[in-house]
Amino acid sequence: MRWIGALLVVMTLGRGADAQVATLSDEDADIVAHGEISVGRWITGGVLASTVGFGLGQAVQGRWRYTGWMFTVGEAGSLVAVGYAGIDMIINSDHRGKSDIQPYLLIGGLVLFGGLKIWDGIDGWIGPPRQNRRYRELLQRTGNRASVLEKAQPYMAPVEGGAVGGLAFRL
Repeated sequence: MRWIGALLVVMTLGRGADAQVATLSDEDADIVAHGEISVGRWITGGVLASTVGFGLGQAVQGRWRYTGWMFTVGEAGSLVAVGYAGIDMIINSDHRGKSDIQPYLLIGGLVLFGGLKIWDGIDGWIGPPRQNRRYRELLQRTGNRASVLEKAQPYMAPVEGGAVGGLAFRL
C-alpha cells in the first residue's frame, strides 16, 4: 500500500514540474509556433537583408516582429532625415546662420543609415541559426520533439547527365 502513496506523490510532483517548464513567454511561444527557419528562407532572407534592407530579409525569415521592424523604421527614418536636410540645404543655400543643423542632420542620417544597413545584413545571416537553436532549446524544455517533417531536409546531388534528389532525415 505504501508504494501506491509514493507513486501518487511522484506523479503529482512530476506534473507540477511539467507545468512550470511548459510555461513560455509570448515570444517563446511564437518561436515554437513558427518552427525552424529553413535553409531556403535563411539564404533568401540573408540576401535580401544584405542588399535591399528595410527589414525585408527578416520578414521573409518570419522574424520581422523581433528585429525586422527596427530596420524598417530606422532605415526609412534616416532616409527621411537625409532627404529633408538635403532639400533644405538646396532651397536655403543663400542664407546660412549659426543655427543651421542641416549638415549635421545630413551626416547623422547617412551614418545612421549605413550603420543600420550593415547591422541589417549581419542580422539577416546570423539571426536564423540563433533562432533555430533557441527553438530546439524550447522544444527540449517543454518536452516536445520536432516532428518528422521538420527533420526532413531535401537534397539534390549532381550526377553525370542529370541529378539525384531525395530527402535526408535527421534523427
